[in-house]
Amino acid sequence: MNYRDTIKYINSFSKSGGPVKDLSRFEGLMNRLGNPQKGLKFIHIAGTNGKGSLSEYTDLALRTAGYRVGKFTSPFIVKLEERIQLNGEYISESSLCDFCARVKAAAQPGVPYSQFEILTAVAFLYFAWEECDYVVLEVGIGGTLDCTNIITPVLSIITTIDYDHCAILGNTLAEIASHKAGIIKENVPCVVSPFQPEEALAVIRERAAEMHAPLIEPDMSSFYPVSSSFLGNVFGFENRHWQTKMGGVHQCGNAITAILALRALGDKRVGDKQIDFALQNAQLPARLETVSRKPFIIIDGAHNPSGMRAAKRLLSQEKSCGCILIGMLKTKDYRTALHTIMPFFDSCGAVLADFFSPDAVPCEELKKELEGYNIRAAVGKNPRDALDKAVKLAGGKPVFCTGSLYLAAEIRREAGLLATEEKG
Repeated sequence: MNYRDTIKYINSFSKSGGPVKDLSRFEGLMNRLGNPQKGLKFIHIAGTNGKGSLSEYTDLALRTAGYRVGKFTSPFIVKLEERIQLNGEYISESSLCDFCARVKAAAQPGVPYSQFEILTAVAFLYFAWEECDYVVLEVGIGGTLDCTNIITPVLSIITTIDYDHCAILGNTLAEIASHKAGIIKENVPCVVSPFQPEEALAVIRERAAEMHAPLIEPDMSSFYPVSSSFLGNVFGFENRHWQTKMGGVHQCGNAITAILALRALGDKRVGDKQIDFALQNAQLPARLETVSRKPFIIIDGAHNPSGMRAAKRLLSQEKSCGCILIGMLKTKDYRTALHTIMPFFDSCGAVLADFFSPDAVPCEELKKELEGYNIRAAVGKNPRDALDKAVKLAGGKPVFCTGSLYLAAEIRREAGLLATEEKG
């Protein structure tokens, strides 16, 4: 298959696939492909928030130690190949085509695979072919019935749990946590993020006990924040200072999880020197990312109430944003998320967007939600129009773009073009 046909084939599958009651559908596909995943060392990551940041920290630390590292994440910001990486480089178009052709040949006609299953199969083949030393593997949704859960990892990690994908995972934190905790395997150590809701933590502890899996929880009595801004954090933990490039105080929790996880591997080549480097250099696109200094534009793919609370904490410290550029998806708890962040922008400007996805909340509906706030609202017709209006409304202060990773991706590209024009 050529690249165009490959992307067309991948997109021919629905995002969710047919109903899943067990992992037999994906297990069957991988059996026909020779089970390449069985020869790989996985670090398996589930959770609601922080998976991407934690994957980036872990991946970079292992690469700094000289290892050959595969990384499988979602969603992508610029192009699909971002989701499958080897040593920080996207899978090539030719490799994507080659391995997708193998998956297509093994896939049974008429079986309702999901896009995620097809891409996971491609990733497993690719990582095995490239003989990765470690693979950092993010769960798609949940854990128990996620197709990534056919693997047996060397380490499991569960990041902070919050309300998301409730139609699939349940309406309580305990129900959601039970899905996430499904990645905990017999006798395999599991690291859990700090600031975990007690209701969720109780479920994780119970599952770990059932599986005789050592559960590593952070002792936060030694933690203290030193500074936090758009440009990073400094914090104390276990009698020393650590620094992150990624902004937002919530990154301290992600960094602590990474520290404990990398130590839990018990790999002598991965020490504090490698962890330090990863924390100070890792930067995920569209996660509190400063994409332009003049004009000052920050983008953040916060898409649920928890993500918005984290963004609000940082904005409250900065006290300097002049405009919010926001668009949200109907599939998320957008009302709660919107009302979490909007009070900060009372008496400021807002640019609303729905051009980035067919599933976007219409601007008129967002406008109704903003009634009662003293906000000057405008509608962005396209990425450039939205950015121009936001910069104007900000009046020289920073523009904060949030609400969806899809919107963040489009504004990120446009901000890059704008910065190029400014230099020219």
